[in-house]
Amino acid sequence: MQYRVSCMYKHQKKVVFLMVTAFTIEVLSMAAINLMYVHHTIDVYFPNRYTLSWIAMFIFELMIFILGLQAGLVYFRESRSIHSFRKYGLRKILIRDSILFPLIAFIVGGVNVFSWSRLTSYPVTISVTFTQLVSRILGCRHVLNLREAYYFPF
Repeated sequence: MQYRVSCMYKHQKKVVFLMVTAFTIEVLSMAAINLMYVHHTIDVYFPNRYTLSWIAMFIFELMIFILGLQAGLVYFRESRSIHSFRKYGLRKILIRDSILFPLIAFIVGGVNVFSWSRLTSYPVTISVTFTQLVSRILGCRHVLNLREAYYFPF
């Protein structure tokens, strides 16, 4: 996902730096949360630690979504002036999937933050399983969309 967004911005150094920095902050914050929990610095019950971890992921997914949406809006403005005969162009699929997939991941992250902070253990396990299912479906769907664009006649 990050590489796709970087490609949409033609590997601009500012965008790459922003994504690398945000990803590093996400990983470090999750590691810090886990270390504080292991060393009993955080004195809360088990699910709250994961709520904090999901919030870190949630913020990162929001940033990826906003970057993809911004690139999609630029593409939309450019493509309005150019009439395209292809219904499923490769760039159109990349833009669409780079907006839709982070949006879905953002929504799933929001559901996880809610479920870990408010619900009992059974719905929490369902939300984790749902998260794993969604990531696999989105990856497969993207490959199928790219295949469809590749085999579409010129």
